[in-house]
Amino acid sequence: MLKGTEQNMSDDEKTVVVASTPTPPVIPIDAPKAPSVALKSLAAKREALKENLHLDLSVPRWEDPEIFVRYGPVNMTQTEAVVDKRRKSKVPEWSLLANADILSQSCIGIYACLDGDYEKKYSLRVGDENGTWTKFDPDMAAALGSQLQGASEVVRALYFTDGDLLEAAKQVTDWSGIKNAEVDEGF
Repeated sequence: MLKGTEQNMSDDEKTVVVASTPTPPVIPIDAPKAPSVALKSLAAKREALKENLHLDLSVPRWEDPEIFVRYGPVNMTQTEAVVDKRRKSKVPEWSLLANADILSQSCIGIYACLDGDYEKKYSLRVGDENGTWTKFDPDMAAALGSQLQGASEVVRALYFTDGDLLEAAKQVTDWSGIKNAEVDEGF
């Protein structure tokens, strides 16, 4: 309305219409706050990150079939316990065996690929190529055709040389340090 025009208006023209707005509810200061949708799903997001957290390493010297081991992050508490146990055993190759144990503990599964088709992953369970993947377990020992005892022996049988085994352990532990930091950042 322009200044001075109110003087020229009749009383009927001066009627003001007020729109009513509902009064917001009063929330006590000590009332608990509802978490946002993002916070509610934080645990689910963390689990999804963890589920996709793996490293597939090709086992050297295996060509037909190509054999891969899928590793998860190394658990540092378990690793320290394994190293302590192996060191105390006073076996001359305790360090190599500790690295084999680390690979065994962080193994998610072992699979094979044929003819360069990396989309199709085959189980190494004897007679069950489309079944669940083996680990460093009796099924993998049977697939290797021997009566190996214990996971560390199966690891050593799958990796042809001690150097191959040590390199795999180094890659997994190095990757775990990087990936553990990434999960913490995502969390």
